[in-house]
Amino acid sequence: MRSSALLLLVTVSACASSSTVSEQPVTPQTTRIVESGGALAVITTPTASAIKGELPFVVDRVWAILPSVYDSVGVAHYDVNVSTRVVTSPTLRVRRRLADVPLTRILDCGTTQGGPSAETYDVVMTIRTWVQPAGAGATTLTTEMEASAKPVSFSGDGVRCTSKGTLEQRIFETVKRRLAAS
Repeated sequence: MRSSALLLLVTVSACASSSTVSEQPVTPQTTRIVESGGALAVITTPTASAIKGELPFVVDRVWAILPSVYDSVGVAHYDVNVSTRVVTSPTLRVRRRLADVPLTRILDCGTTQGGPSAETYDVVMTIRTWVQPAGAGATTLTTEMEASAKPVSFSGDGVRCTSKGTLEQRIFETVKRRLAAS
């Protein structure tokens, strides 16, 4: 039993790491795992990933186009904060696909016996994009995503998902393409 708890600790630690750059600090969380001999505490870090890029357009032009880009990538419900120039999709609930893209291309939520969890679990994600001046008429566009998933067919604990960066990159590229065409 002790070896299975150690294996779980190693697995959880590996899942908590992320190779993408995070723009905001994340708060460590403690998970309590109980075994017959006592309890073992595992400290994990939520995986919020961010993709950041610079565009050769002024802030107002980038900001004006951003909400329509959210619509085009399948994020229909979002909040727009004009004063901070942030677009956020709070608690977006999806299953299997986001618009025309399978969730397995966007997220890694681990694997079960049936395949990738992003394919079969209910996923809750938050996507946030903010626009900031970068100087000399340029703009920095940063998109961050955080997601978790829970089994549909049976009760079980949720799992943290790691972004593959594809949705964040798609938002950036769509903004860039639309601005270049206008």
